Amino acid sequence: MTKAFKIGADQVRRLVPPLGGAFASDRILVEGRVVGFMERSEPSYEDDSGWSFLSGYESEEELNDPDQAGIYEVNTIANYDPEILPFLGYPVGTRVSRPEPGAPLQIDEGPPEPPEMTFLLPWEAGQEVTFQGGWTLTPPEHFLRRFQEGSLVLWRPGATCYFELFDASPELETEAWVKTILEAASPERSEEARQEGPPLKLEYLLVDEGQPGRYGFARAGTSVLHWVGYFDDPESEALVRGMWASLGHAGP
Repeated sequence: MTKAFKIGADQVRRLVPPLGGAFASDRILVEGRVVGFMERSEPSYEDDSGWSFLSGYESEEELNDPDQAGIYEVNTIANYDPEILPFLGYPVGTRVSRPEPGAPLQIDEGPPEPPEMTFLLPWEAGQEVTFQGGWTLTPPEHFLRRFQEGSLVLWRPGATCYFELFDASPELETEAWVKTILEAASPERSEEARQEGPPLKLEYLLVDEGQPGRYGFARAGTSVLHWVGYFDDPESEALVRGMWASLGHAGP
């Protein structure tokens, strides 16, 4: 049976990395309703994410009819309802639902603390964004985004960038701060560069266990951003360097 999906295959954007397959009803994929219930069970086949998605409007007859549902990539379901993104990192046993139509999704059953990885909407090429601490950034390409173990992570094939914020002591003057950063940096670094601010930016290249990366520190007042951009090839290196070059600070 041919189904008329609400979103065509050519309109599906990459919002999360490949996470495997998921069960979803036609109420979502064909009718275009948002997700009203999602549950993660033990995987039952290779590349099974364990997730299942329902709108909450399915009848018992529909739930028992395999022709009114299917297996789709998790990313496809996220295109129908991006509100599911923050929950996709939760473990088996998690149940999420809307308490009433139009209400936001919330956890009914699951761990008391959020998972170490939380998926967020991607940042698009040329989109200037402001994130925590007043820092601004303009990605040169479409980058997937997640929050992982205290770091903001931007990812695309061949390039992964980690951003972490912390505060510098107000008593630590700029040159003393620079000296502290460079004394702690690996002696194996190369291509060291400094850009006066605000924000003041330091950057260098370091190959660690065969993985090349661009390491950077930026300071605006007492707000400090630590950045690492790993890359696999020259094209990806140009992307991460362009990302760093676009970094600014909108705050005082």
